[in-house]
Order: sequence, then C-alpha cells, then structure tokens
Amino acid sequence: MRVLCAWCLKEGKPDSEALIGEREPSGLDSHGICPAHRKDIEDRVTALRLEAERRRVEAEQQREEAERLRRLVDP
Repeated sequence: MRVLCAWCLKEGKPDSEALIGEREPSGLDSHGICPAHRKDIEDRVTALRLEAERRRVEAEQQREEAERLRRLVDP
C-alpha cells in the first residue's frame, strides 16, 4: 500500500513527490498528510488561535471602556 499526501496531490505534485511511505498489502493506495503540510496546518491553527485571543482581549477592553463611560454618564 502506498500512502500519499492528499495535500501534495491536490497541489498537482506527482505521486513520487507525494509519497509518504509504503507498507503491505501492495497494490493499494491510501491518503494521509506529509510532515510539511501537517506543520503548515499546525502553524495556521496556532495563528488562528492567537488572532482569536487577540480579538477576545480587544472585545473585553471595549466592554470595560463602554462600562466606564456609562458610569460617567449615569453614576
């Protein structure tokens, strides 16, 4: 069985470049993700988590500022 990186294949790379590994039984193909594409996904997830946290903190600061202003207007 050949294990091919589905992401590499989607990019149009030939099977020889998308090959992750081989094992028995032969004559079959299966799909996985190569280390390079896995790292890319992990980096994207990390960036999304950091952005979500930044936005959460920003929203909390805006709520606090709105509350501060509300107290100035309506003590």
